[in-house]
Amino acid sequence: MKPKSPLTDTIIRPLTTVDVVISTVLDARLQVLLVKRPDDAYEPFPNEWALPGGFVNVEKDQDLLIPAPAKLQHSAGAAWFPIAAQQVSVTLAFDHTQLLATALQRLRNKVETPRCLHFTTRRIYPE
Repeated sequence: MKPKSPLTDTIIRPLTTVDVVISTVLDARLQVLLVKRPDDAYEPFPNEWALPGGFVNVEKDQDLLIPAPAKLQHSAGAAWFPIAAQQVSVTLAFDHTQLLATALQRLRNKVETPRCLHFTTRRIYPE
């Protein structure tokens, strides 16, 4: 059993987290930014890869968009991982595999929708 973290009592309830999916194309491959979790006995998923993110201060942050840049600035051990077959080559912490899959589906929808609209409107309004 893991020891209780000394931070447990300092985190303000409710426990809300923000996780960020940042993707880019490097070397002609879609890649996602991941961060290495701390190797600490108090941390869940120690030394594993995760999406950048963390706890939100519900008393200080006005909405979920405010803490995201701060979480990115404090993320250590960040690296780009290529995406193949809708996943990365490492096991992700927490529910980040599902979060990444959802983000990739949304990205695919955004990329494919304009193409569909282009072909549809071209039939209606030929050049």
